[in-house]
Amino acid sequence: MSESSAKLDSNPPKVEVTASNTSVLCSSDGEPTISKPMPLWRKLAFASGGLPMQMMQNVISFFLPLFLLETVNLIPSFLSVVLLAARISDAVTDPLVGLLVLKTKSRFGQKRPWILFSTPVFVASFFALFYAVHWPAPAKLCFYLVAIVVLQFGLTAFHIPYSSLTMVLTHVPEERDLLTAFRMFSEVLAILFGVAVFGAIIAPYRVVSSCENSLFTNGTTVANFTEVTAISQPFVHPDAKRREAWAYMLAASVTCVICTVASLICFFGTRETGINLADTTADDVGAGDGDGGNATTPVGIFTAVRKVLTYPPYLYLMGAFLFLSLGIQFLQGNIALFITHSLHMSNYLIPGILCLLGFTILLVPLAQVLLRRLGKKTTMALGIVNVIPLLVLLNFISERPSLWIFFGMMIWASVTIAVAMLLPWSMLPDVIDAFQLQYSMRLESVFYSLIVFFNKFAVGISLAMSAGILELVGYDSSSNACHQPPEVGKTLRLLSSVAPIGFLIPALVFLYYYPLGNRELEEMRSKLLLRSNASTLDIVRSDVTINSAPSTQQP
Repeated sequence: MSESSAKLDSNPPKVEVTASNTSVLCSSDGEPTISKPMPLWRKLAFASGGLPMQMMQNVISFFLPLFLLETVNLIPSFLSVVLLAARISDAVTDPLVGLLVLKTKSRFGQKRPWILFSTPVFVASFFALFYAVHWPAPAKLCFYLVAIVVLQFGLTAFHIPYSSLTMVLTHVPEERDLLTAFRMFSEVLAILFGVAVFGAIIAPYRVVSSCENSLFTNGTTVANFTEVTAISQPFVHPDAKRREAWAYMLAASVTCVICTVASLICFFGTRETGINLADTTADDVGAGDGDGGNATTPVGIFTAVRKVLTYPPYLYLMGAFLFLSLGIQFLQGNIALFITHSLHMSNYLIPGILCLLGFTILLVPLAQVLLRRLGKKTTMALGIVNVIPLLVLLNFISERPSLWIFFGMMIWASVTIAVAMLLPWSMLPDVIDAFQLQYSMRLESVFYSLIVFFNKFAVGISLAMSAGILELVGYDSSSNACHQPPEVGKTLRLLSSVAPIGFLIPALVFLYYYPLGNRELEEMRSKLLLRSNASTLDIVRSDVTINSAPSTQQP
């Protein structure tokens, strides 16, 4: 044995185990490296990746129905088929992409190649989705079906690896939480920014105004109403439709440019660090007993999914997240109709939504502060409880309330939305770490893809339920329906108050049984740090022994 090796064995280096110290990791080529705090510019580069998904999805939610009905003149039943295909393809591609990412190996890492190569796919298909074609109705349907399905695959191929990128950018739990906050802040900002930019471009060129019968003369609009009914003789200038189609194409182009730049910044500004030595690769995942054994055995796709879906902390977190999402989606999905037909304040709809989103952005840092002071589980519970009194008030608030009350309700609701956007994604890395300690394997792409998969199905179910209930009470979805029966306003009050409460209570129950509290997280982080440092010392000893072996040979 060499002298250096003997010294290493007799005097092993001391590693202080704390929650905040820099620790030793193994790089992708097996060399030990010292982790350093992530610089701010790299965190901002990671946050830029939150723009494409949220910008495009929210533009689709707000403007695609208007574009297909008003500009392309697609019949409503075909529009329903397109929107349903979007939901189904969006949900189905999540587990598929997650498993494909899990099997990816490249010199750029496991996640980042998907960010780069998915960008041309969703950019081209998004532009096609807002390109007006004047074909027969079945051909239009096929064109936009293909565009929306390809778009959803491209966005999923981008977002699944991006959302799980947190786990490979740093191993420090505090930095992961901070990265999650950066991502959520970016995504909320993308919602506000995307809708504002797209809407500002197309608004001057729209040929149809909601709930107005207008007279169009050479591109100008003159409204003509009586108290009982709207008297109109609309005339659309021959160039109006072409200008409107051009405006949608311009807005789509601007959105595509912004998303492309954001995607490239994310790809070139991030770097996947070496995984912990106890971690496993995509092909060989450990089947240890949780004590840090080095033995590994191959685990198939279905075995990996079964292990994830039978892991109790994940099931409790998924249950809380699922019911919280259902409650929030019932409120968000009906808020526009509630303001219009229950409160009769349609003139303040857009300012109200911008107020809601704006304060949500401002309150994300506050949620991060509460997370650090009170813990994740407590902060999430407080966020859920916060909105329940507001939902009760929505069922009793009078029509046309004062603006102070109206905007106050928006600010109140933004607290819960900020918590809902931040906390579940901040808690998921803890579940993955706990899973690693127990099974000595990392399946973060499967964890992320499955929770997104079930969440999107829940959103689709909530929107379908809302639409079905409104149709049962006589909601008139025709283009010239400016007034709805009184039953619609009453039903919207229930859908915006009682229904969300019915989902938030089960979310609190699942959260109550979620086992990873503050004390458990501290113990888990200490075990992970000990395992990482112990594995690093083994690697260093082996490396020194191998490098010094020739010096012990006799001439």
